[in-house]
Amino acid sequence: MSVQVKQLTRLKLRPPVLALEGLSAAGKDFLGVRLSEILGVPYIKFPLVDDPSRDRIAHAEACKRDMLEIMRAMNHTTAPGAKHLGFIAGNWSVACAAYSEPQMTVCEISLEIPKALSVFVETPRPVRQWRLEYGVARRRAIDDEQVQACVEYQYDKLIGADDWFPVVVSGIDFQSDLKAILEHMSREIRL
Repeated sequence: MSVQVKQLTRLKLRPPVLALEGLSAAGKDFLGVRLSEILGVPYIKFPLVDDPSRDRIAHAEACKRDMLEIMRAMNHTTAPGAKHLGFIAGNWSVACAAYSEPQMTVCEISLEIPKALSVFVETPRPVRQWRLEYGVARRRAIDDEQVQACVEYQYDKLIGADDWFPVVVSGIDFQSDLKAILEHMSREIRL
């Protein structure tokens, strides 16, 4: 393990979460698993139980419930004092805001779910649709084109608003994406 990777695993965040946000089939799972291997920390996909029949609102509620449960179980709080990088999350508070109805802001959801160091995987719609149709991504009720278009619109509104400024990666060139994420994390290290 390189010195830089060892430093990144000691990244001081409150809470110690690197969040991969984005629409269905954007590539969050691939990046999460690869980052988990590189950094030696777990990748946890939210919601914990993927129910293909869940609608958008039930999906947001399940994510939020599971996130709070994981934070309690890992005993990570937003109390003063630095924490080391504890896990990589596939979807986090911004996903809850984007999928919620009525639409919540990142600030509102952050009152309950602590913020994370965020990465937005901005994969073009045709690529996501191809992955859902022919790739390994499993289709769910929330993958409906109208639902995804609505959530995409919500993400567009959330980026840069409400104090959410994620590093944005392509979701296509995974090597470049991984490099950008690791570079972003190294700039965020607090000694």
